[in-house]
Amino acid sequence: MVRAKESISVVDVDGLYYGWLLAGRAPIPDPLSSLEWRLLGALDQAARLELPDTALVPRAPAVIPRLIRNLRDDEISAAELARQIAQDPVLVGDLLRIANSPFYRTAAGIRSLEHAVTVLGRNGLGQLIAAAALKPIVNLQGGPYARTAAPRTWTHSQLCATACDFLGRAQGLDEFEPYLAGLLHDIGLVMAFRVMDRHHDGSGKPHSASFYQVFADLARQLSYQVLRTWELPTPIAVAMREQAKELSAPITQLGSVLYAGNQVSKLRMLVANGMVEAQATHVACHFSGELSDLCQRCYNELSLLGDS
Repeated sequence: MVRAKESISVVDVDGLYYGWLLAGRAPIPDPLSSLEWRLLGALDQAARLELPDTALVPRAPAVIPRLIRNLRDDEISAAELARQIAQDPVLVGDLLRIANSPFYRTAAGIRSLEHAVTVLGRNGLGQLIAAAALKPIVNLQGGPYARTAAPRTWTHSQLCATACDFLGRAQGLDEFEPYLAGLLHDIGLVMAFRVMDRHHDGSGKPHSASFYQVFADLARQLSYQVLRTWELPTPIAVAMREQAKELSAPITQLGSVLYAGNQVSKLRMLVANGMVEAQATHVACHFSGELSDLCQRCYNELSLLGDS
């Protein structure tokens, strides 16, 4: 267990998180194994492709581009959005399950799309539709890596979206884009799991800190690789590209919110799963001195959701 003393800067959040995600334990300072070299080589090759392997890249749910357009059309009401989504019973079922999860705390349970419209409003309904559409993609079941990591990844996607929504509202950003950016942050992991499952030979799982340090960079690159094939608003596409660059480079406000929301939500999951001690009371994640106080408030807000 790692002791977080004053800020997440003293904790290798990405290394610990991905070690727990894929192997269920903290990485150790060993040299790269032959398995790790092989996996990193395959992931690096996938991240460098100009034209991604269509068998590996998740397709954008058809509802997402339409949803984005409709949310920007003031003439389409939340009730009309609900009517459109009601045509897909499976999506409705997922939407209502997500609406009644800890990520949407309401005084009473949400029982129908009409109730969701009343309680959550236009943007809240948009968030639910996006989550319900993306859940089957992120939470896929496949080979050994996907089976272990996909359910945890979906939980993080929801936490990251919640964190970005909190940080974005505090920064005065668009009500929908920060949430969607957070929800999409992990989409490259779907591609990573597929690549790794292709190269799994039954010889164990990655365990070295060096592996997870490189894996964290490749995961960000793969997310951008996937999302550049999707029809997304420019600010989200730019924010995702910024995550794949050197973190010292200039960054947009949404990019900063996305980085901070990702780090805070990962830290929350590490604490909840016993990988970091709960005395992580000073959270500092920012660019150029921004967001530190908000990150602490955001972490506290995520803590109200209970263990993840």
